[in-house]
Amino acid sequence: MAILRKRTRESRLWATFPELCNPGAYVILLGDTAPLSPVLFDWGVDAISDTKVVNPKLALKCISQGANFRQIRGVKRLTMKKAANGKPK
Repeated sequence: MAILRKRTRESRLWATFPELCNPGAYVILLGDTAPLSPVLFDWGVDAISDTKVVNPKLALKCISQGANFRQIRGVKRLTMKKAANGKPK
């Protein structure tokens, strides 16, 4: 398993990351800015996890009170997985 975060995507490592992974690795792209795009499956990504704000007022209230990521309410955690045929599930 290999997990990519925002810093990996911002650096030049992103272009060579698939070459650095074990060929059998399950690659997950995650973070609050991970784009939920099936195009990434063509780059060797197997799953993409992101967060969508569904209740901005509640999320902002939690953040303004110092909530950490797990404590923020008003958000939905999303995961898009590549199916066996390479298409999104």
